[in-house]
Amino acid sequence: MSKRKGSSSSRYNGNVIFGVDFGNNAEQKEEIRLIKEDCSTTPVVVVEGDAGTGKTFAALAASLDLVINKHEYDKIIYLKEPVQVGHHSVGFTPGSLQEKTDVYMDSLFDNLDSLVAFDRAKNKTANGNHVDNGLKEKFLSKILRQLPEYVRGASKSNTIIIVDEAQNMDYDTLHTLSTRIGSYCKMIFIASTKQVDDEYMTSDRNDFSVAKKVWEESGYAKFVRLTKPERSEAAAVFDDLFAKYRSLCKDDLAQVKRRR
Repeated sequence: MSKRKGSSSSRYNGNVIFGVDFGNNAEQKEEIRLIKEDCSTTPVVVVEGDAGTGKTFAALAASLDLVINKHEYDKIIYLKEPVQVGHHSVGFTPGSLQEKTDVYMDSLFDNLDSLVAFDRAKNKTANGNHVDNGLKEKFLSKILRQLPEYVRGASKSNTIIIVDEAQNMDYDTLHTLSTRIGSYCKMIFIASTKQVDDEYMTSDRNDFSVAKKVWEESGYAKFVRLTKPERSEAAAVFDDLFAKYRSLCKDDLAQVKRRR
């Protein structure tokens, strides 16, 4: 995540959340605006974009603002499909269900750490020391981390549900999640079809793209695409080129995969 400029109290406005000024990124501003729209008219927000464009970072900031500062929702449920990157598996992981789930949550924790760092930089004392206000603990107390297979059952109310890496989910899972929307619930689907990790799907043939057509037809979803890189220009170039060559060399890659 590239460094953002914080804001002094004299410049505080609706674009600043936990010390992060989103005012210079029109795409993230639109994502945040849609997340904060009335959930009775916009219960679903679909966020697409390349790697490193800050999709999850902006979604977490907006959602935590609604839960902790605005008190408009009770909690956040963060879902991520447990898909391995590459063909190597971590195998059996010991511990509780939450500990097994958290193995796949590095991106969530990284984004939370960034939010805490920006907030601490904003809240320095007069002598320049950081204020430890226990913000990360407050964040985690409001976020229930789950894997998609544990969401079946009752609908979710007074909740923001963030579905990260949705491009790796199959059609039935996306169907099930979409039907879990309860009263006063906002569901955010975040995806980058250039980074499909499921070996049975590709960037141009995946279940997320089909589900997107359903959401479009429903009239209950709104869409935003992020293109501005927040990591580095190099990361954006590599993302484009690897996606391009995956398509151009798919037969060669398939042969290598079969030999493993």
